[in-house]
Amino acid sequence: MRAAVCAGGGVDALITVGDQLDPQAFGAAAGHRIKRYVPQSSVLARCAAAVCDGGSGTVMGSLEQGLPLVLPPMGADQPLNAAPARRSVSGSPWTRCA
Repeated sequence: MRAAVCAGGGVDALITVGDQLDPQAFGAAAGHRIKRYVPQSSVLARCAAAVCDGGSGTVMGSLEQGLPLVLPPMGADQPLNAAPARRSVSGSPWTRCA
């Protein structure tokens, strides 16, 4: 599950759940959109921050945009991706990335 906190456009949070979960099952709160998939290239430039599991694609895309990240890694390569992300944002208000 990934969330991107977007500035402007009336969307407070955009959450993707992948193809295994039904977005309708979550009951989105006001100002939140839940989708199966959204191309990150279409939204990251408009975001103020990103919350993700630490997958390399989202981490790299977020860092390219200079976004602060919240990374609760769950397994696989995710803990390895969280460590350099933490170093890249040191000194910012969001220094706890893992």
